[in-house]
Amino acid sequence: SLILFSLSCRAQVAGLSTLSVLDRSSSARTAGLGMDYLALYDDDIAISLDNPSFIDRRFDQQILLNYVGMFRGVNMGAVAYGKHFDKYGDFLFGIKFNSYGLFDGYDETDHPTGKFYAADYAFSIGWGRHIDSCFSLGVNLKPTLSQYESYTAFALALDLAGSYTSRNKQFAATLMARNIGAQLATFDGNVEKIPFELSAALSYRLENAPF
Repeated sequence: SLILFSLSCRAQVAGLSTLSVLDRSSSARTAGLGMDYLALYDDDIAISLDNPSFIDRRFDQQILLNYVGMFRGVNMGAVAYGKHFDKYGDFLFGIKFNSYGLFDGYDETDHPTGKFYAADYAFSIGWGRHIDSCFSLGVNLKPTLSQYESYTAFALALDLAGSYTSRNKQFAATLMARNIGAQLATFDGNVEKIPFELSAALSYRLENAPF
């Protein structure tokens, strides 16, 4: 059993964000616990996709496959692969996607222009390193693409995280800055803010709990 605590500060996004995929959790487990990343050191590769300070050799050659099918062709998911390199350290390569289905296109005179898809993609290249047996650091580089019919938006974001894990692995704490970056290409020339977030989280695993 776990006790979790999280404190976060978010920047407001003007209007409807085209980069909402940056705020989506990687799995049902992290979403169910109510946060986009976790201060939880265990063998779940999805946690390290959201919190790069937990990337290490445990996930060498592990694969994450996560898919959620919704109504009318809408679906979302995440794919990730961990790899250890003796020379460069531990990496996690991933992608999150939101696919909104197939649409019927029309011009300003209401004439059909054909069908088109709309989707958001957040790619991820994560790197983690243990400073010692308790402290670790990590970084995620996240190129993000939104493709709606013939309109495209592109952003580049960065996550920075540092974590402390007790030697018995029962207590963990994380400080993380998410989505540092900017939108580089826009749909209509209006640059939207990336959903920046500064967060702190704690978790404690109880040895004997009645639940």
